[in-house]
Amino acid sequence: MGIVILKRLEDAVRDNDTIRAVIRGTASNQDGHTPGITVPNPEAQVRCIGAAYRDAGVGIEETAYVECHGTGTKVGDWRELRAISTALCSDRPLDKPMFVGSVKPNIGHLEGSAGVAGLIKAILIAEKGQIPPHINFKQWNPDIEHEEWRVDIAKGLMKFPAAGLRRISVNCFGFGGTNAHGVLDDARTFLKQRGLVANHNTTDPLSEHPASEAAASSSASDAYSLESWDLASQSSGLSVDSIAIPQIFVFSAQHRDGIPRLTASHIPYLDSKPDLLRDYSYTLYSRRSRLDFRAFVVAKSASELTEKMANIKGSDVVRPGLAKELKPALIFCGQGAQWPQMGMELMAFDVFGESIRAAGKYMQALDKDFVLEEKMMQGKESTEINLPEVAQPATTAIQVALVDLVRAFGIQPVAVAGHSSGEIAAAYAADLITREDAWKLAFHRGKCAAAVKTTNPTLRGRMLAVGLSRLEAEEFVSLVGPGSVSVACINSPHLVTLSGDEDSILAIKAELDVKEVFNALVAVETAYHSHHMKVVSQRYMDAIGDLKPREGSNGVKMFSSVYGKEVAGSELDAAYWTANMISPVEFDKAVAAMMTASGGDVSIPNAFVEVSPHRVWGKALTQILDGARYDTPVPYYSLLERNKDAVETALGFVGDIFQRGNPVDMDWYYRRYLPPTSSR
Repeated sequence: MGIVILKRLEDAVRDNDTIRAVIRGTASNQDGHTPGITVPNPEAQVRCIGAAYRDAGVGIEETAYVECHGTGTKVGDWRELRAISTALCSDRPLDKPMFVGSVKPNIGHLEGSAGVAGLIKAILIAEKGQIPPHINFKQWNPDIEHEEWRVDIAKGLMKFPAAGLRRISVNCFGFGGTNAHGVLDDARTFLKQRGLVANHNTTDPLSEHPASEAAASSSASDAYSLESWDLASQSSGLSVDSIAIPQIFVFSAQHRDGIPRLTASHIPYLDSKPDLLRDYSYTLYSRRSRLDFRAFVVAKSASELTEKMANIKGSDVVRPGLAKELKPALIFCGQGAQWPQMGMELMAFDVFGESIRAAGKYMQALDKDFVLEEKMMQGKESTEINLPEVAQPATTAIQVALVDLVRAFGIQPVAVAGHSSGEIAAAYAADLITREDAWKLAFHRGKCAAAVKTTNPTLRGRMLAVGLSRLEAEEFVSLVGPGSVSVACINSPHLVTLSGDEDSILAIKAELDVKEVFNALVAVETAYHSHHMKVVSQRYMDAIGDLKPREGSNGVKMFSSVYGKEVAGSELDAAYWTANMISPVEFDKAVAAMMTASGGDVSIPNAFVEVSPHRVWGKALTQILDGARYDTPVPYYSLLERNKDAVETALGFVGDIFQRGNPVDMDWYYRRYLPPTSSR
């Protein structure tokens, strides 16, 4: 028995299959009347071969090998080779014969499976670029005039006689007089000639090693080898070669205890084949059925993977049950969660890296001395990431790039909300502004925030996070000079942020400390969302005056933390963004409105995904839902986490969604970054 899986080329490319060869054309016919049932008809064979090439739409001149039916009979062999010579060799030079062979001397006549055996051999020849010897050959049948007919056999292992394209014909005959002929090309050359990127096992005639066009096109299959990381290594001592890409490994089984058994059975093989991790990751995610119980692991190396697999317990296994459609809300923090080199591991992904580089190019056009990537790559010792003129554009650039990554994963939010300047990227996610306008808003906001001190040197501002409600916090604000401090951010029913004059903020902090009320100074020296920002408000409005908001086309609803309710694209003009910088942040109201909206086409989110440099709002979101008496549990995910590998945390999010039972598009990821390994 022999099995060959046939698939349309476009479907195989789409599905990231390994393409073994490409069938160009086929034909079949019948011998008709012959002197005996076992006597073939060479004229019918010639017609069949010609029909196959006409079906393929190719000429015979590039064919260099024919896998024959080759039963080894005196009656059949000379007739078959005579037909091959007539159909394919009449115009060949005498010194460049057509090489022929048959698999039957190796494995015998397989009767009904003989044809597929010959096809498999032809595919292997096309892949390896080598023709095996026709074993046990001693001398030609005297009826075969092989030199005149321009045919020959391989007497030893030989290289494929044609450079470049490896085109092969396959002959097969049936007992009752059926003739069949196929024409196939090697996958590598066929794909390359048409500019197609797909996986295959065909050896490169130059390197003699299996090649994947996906692998050849990937600059980041084994390490973060982008120019951006070259910058990072120069400025922070990071070693590019030492950084391995984390990969995700997903497991599913029909029973909870089936996953530990599955992983235990795989570990010995992985220990012996550590170079197959990329294929293993791909196979688990894209080639296995999704069963009832699920678990996942994210790992950078074989040793880390097998250690984590060995430690999977029943409590780590999740049963998603009847998965509901994922309807996430994207949540965006404002400035303050930034950290050196945040998210930079994701530069290895084209969709993320392109977004960051485009942001840098756009911002450098606004200020030639501002090189975004360099500032984002700075290490802890030299970082400028906490300066407002850097933190603001860098945070927004990261968030916009993460939105682009979420879109690549095929995840479509139903709603967005941003805290303070987080609204900039939220508006982009809702398609209410372009990403160029998002970068512009962030760049000028950072410049204006940095200019507060130079515009009015007497202003010294601070911000203070306080574990109180808005009303409770206002009691402490009333203890200091009127207008010196305001409740700047209402983050949740039990967490607010105060902002204003430094001496007044410190006085309130002292009083809170006496009363043992939670409070913490925010690591900024600018009093955002207070009267301090009014000194640069006109400057900001002038800088962004040509902003062109729009009505979104993706159906995503934006809930404003300026108004505490849904906002339309037409409202997001320069005046809105200026108010966003000065007015209190009504984050509590915005999220509550999002989760209690009803009517029309408004969808209530069933998951929160934080799109920030760090997981900031998990606890506050829970408090908001509790305050709104929202009883349905809403899971919270974060794409990034401070001082953790961003690829690892992003893939951890993918794993969480997988366990939830919802699909995530990873085809682009495996096609671009995890091609099959080059050794088989």
